[in-house]
Amino acid sequence: MTPAEKLSKESILAQIFANDDIRREAHALASMSRTEDDPRVTDIDVSAARRYLAAAIMRMSDVEARSLNPKDMAGLWARGALGCARYRAKRGKSA
Repeated sequence: MTPAEKLSKESILAQIFANDDIRREAHALASMSRTEDDPRVTDIDVSAARRYLAAAIMRMSDVEARSLNPKDMAGLWARGALGCARYRAKRGKSA
């Protein structure tokens, strides 16, 4: 990844994280995606999923990252948030 591509992706991430509408949509999508056995998705899970979202975007091609629309961004963030909720619940049961 070139320095320009890294800067571009960091800019995309900053825009996503600053957008409360995308965050709310991610939380809503994660909540709707959970199954009956899944834990409730919390704001903490959404915050924790920032690392997942950042890693996913940094692995994308520059063209792919720039072509994401807000719904795509929220969906990717939601996937991470649900994963964080599941991990949190699993850790709680084994502790």
